[in-house]
Amino acid sequence: MATGRNLARALLWLEQHLLVEFAVVGSILLSATGAVAASGTPAALAAVGLSALLAFRLWRMVRRFRPRWVDQPGGELERRQLCLLLLATVMLLLQVADGRQGRLAPLWYLLLAACGGYERRPANLAWMLAGALLLDTGVWWSEMPRSPVDLSLRLVFDAGFLVVGFSLHRAFLLARERELAARLGAQRARLEEEAALYRQMGKAPELPAEECREFRRLSSARELGVSAGNLLEVAQAALRPHAVALFLLSPDGKSLQLKQALCEDPSALERGPIPAGEGMLGAVLKSGHAVARDHMRDASSLTYYSRRPNIRTFIGVPVMEGEHRRGVLLADRKAEIPFGEEDEALLLALAREIWRAFAVESVLERSDEEQQKLRLFYESSRQINRAVNQNEVLDQVLGAVRRIFASVDFAALVLRDPPEGRQLVIRAAAVPESLNAWRERALMQAIEGDDHLCALAIKNGFAVPTVPFHKAARSQRSILGRRWTPEGLESLKVFPLKVAATREGRSVPGEVQTLGTLVVGSTVRGVFPDAGSGSDSTFVQDTLETLADIAAMAIQSAQRFEQLLRLATTDGLTGLHNHRRFQELLDGAVAEALRYQNPLSLILCDVDHFKKVNDTYGHPTGDEVLRRVARVLSELARQSDRVCRYGGEEFAVIMPHTDIEGARTLAERFRQEIREQTFDGGGQAFQVSISLGICTLPAFARHKQELIDRSDEALYHAKHTGRDRVVHYASLPKDAGSHG
Repeated sequence: MATGRNLARALLWLEQHLLVEFAVVGSILLSATGAVAASGTPAALAAVGLSALLAFRLWRMVRRFRPRWVDQPGGELERRQLCLLLLATVMLLLQVADGRQGRLAPLWYLLLAACGGYERRPANLAWMLAGALLLDTGVWWSEMPRSPVDLSLRLVFDAGFLVVGFSLHRAFLLARERELAARLGAQRARLEEEAALYRQMGKAPELPAEECREFRRLSSARELGVSAGNLLEVAQAALRPHAVALFLLSPDGKSLQLKQALCEDPSALERGPIPAGEGMLGAVLKSGHAVARDHMRDASSLTYYSRRPNIRTFIGVPVMEGEHRRGVLLADRKAEIPFGEEDEALLLALAREIWRAFAVESVLERSDEEQQKLRLFYESSRQINRAVNQNEVLDQVLGAVRRIFASVDFAALVLRDPPEGRQLVIRAAAVPESLNAWRERALMQAIEGDDHLCALAIKNGFAVPTVPFHKAARSQRSILGRRWTPEGLESLKVFPLKVAATREGRSVPGEVQTLGTLVVGSTVRGVFPDAGSGSDSTFVQDTLETLADIAAMAIQSAQRFEQLLRLATTDGLTGLHNHRRFQELLDGAVAEALRYQNPLSLILCDVDHFKKVNDTYGHPTGDEVLRRVARVLSELARQSDRVCRYGGEEFAVIMPHTDIEGARTLAERFRQEIREQTFDGGGQAFQVSISLGICTLPAFARHKQELIDRSDEALYHAKHTGRDRVVHYASLPKDAGSHG
């Protein structure tokens, strides 16, 4: 077993690294011996073999464009082998076709130029050049008589076309890079100019959210650079040093990065990262107070220099934020002039001013960010309030959460279904790509049980959990019940969707109704700061709570609108579409049928002797008959059909894509099923029947009104020829006129 695996690995390695090279060498040998020029079996086999190998290698190269394979190693090797194989295959086909000097010879040079332009590495270009020269030399060797001059010209042209293609491509890429760099430089200069204006006037340009965040970062960085530079100029003027520099600690505290410096030889300074625990910088950070050295002879401890200058004196002070060390402010001299206590006091004061500038800028940046979030919040609120139906509202709410808080990558809305019930349903979700499969499974699914955060938020009436989600006990991390809780979330808040309670159409003071919950989360920790951790915590919590309140009111309005729409378009007794809605549905169905020339059938049906049912058994029983007929029609109708109450005891069924036979078959099923129904009339059982009239467009009607009139004529004929019948307009006697 092990031997077999080792053999398979060896064969795979040979195929990946040497098969193409062997094929090219074999092609050269065939050409040199004259076997290809003879155009016999060896030439045909060689052509087929090289073409098959080329097709296989092309397929492998195309596969590299897929996301799964694009970063796999070996791409440069495959590129080189593909070009060599292409050259060998084309050379062989040229020989078989009409010889190296034939009419197709220019294709060889075009291919060389293309391969040179395709290649990006000079080493691979050298491989291709060697292969092309050997291939051409092999062909030349098989020719008689052999002319050294002809060979020299061929090799010069081969090398020339390869190198020219490579050079032109490199020149094009270089020009594009320079053009892109110039554009980026111009854009950066414009942003820096606007950033300076923003700091003076306090108004940012109108930019998309992501660009606006980048603009604020650039503005803050520029302002900090200006502030730190001004303070370093004060130190330079007062201390007369060789260098004065500010180094800041990385977030993990392991390295230092040069932030700002004034130096007689700026290129000698090491920009970083510099290990935070080494040399004089490390001594300042470890001690937490000023460190000075005089009469220095060994500059190896000055790790902030890439080239060791002749420094004699050094002083460094820590940049502090409370009790935390954030960086080092230093100065040094080449002269044997020690730094005194006044110099130390000046550097300490400047270090405090530098960090104060950082703190002020941090506050300003946070304020700018909150201002941007508020602007997005107001815009999103308007969009939410403009939405009419419930699905639009849900999409706008989730979109608003993702727009306002860039770090939030999970948002879901869980609503009661029905609105007055207790069952919770996952109605909408916006998730990261890793949770797309979960979203497909979870949407419109009911949440089981009450031991989850959504139920807790509804019960308590405030956002949960009250502690960071990743710190909560495992038993308290069930978001949507045991079945539908997504994996991978590290930050989470669940906000109840609260509105004023209503009773009989009026608000009830002091009472609250909860429609569901807004679930907001992220796959990274720290998105929702701990309560009491500062303004960040308050802003995030308050903004999301307000957004949840707006969402709740918009959802309630959408639910009421949909309820009113249902009342306006639904028959109250049967639950079917009413006559007004029937007209609208038939308008759309007729327009589509006429546009695409598809059959459309309309059934009008009427309960036979319905007045007698009302007179004999009473109107409540008559209402029950109508409800039962409506239910039977709805159950037997297809998904594409529309069942409506036409008026009184009449019903209509709109059947798109249905011809005469299809409509007649379905109508007959309606008739038989109604005939088998048994009704209770005050202890007395009875049955009813229906008569049905059908017409089909465009075969027997040219427009909507004609379709209705002719269906009505068919119904009239059914009722006056015995009732309990199905009649299509096509079967009416030719002399049958309208019944008026």
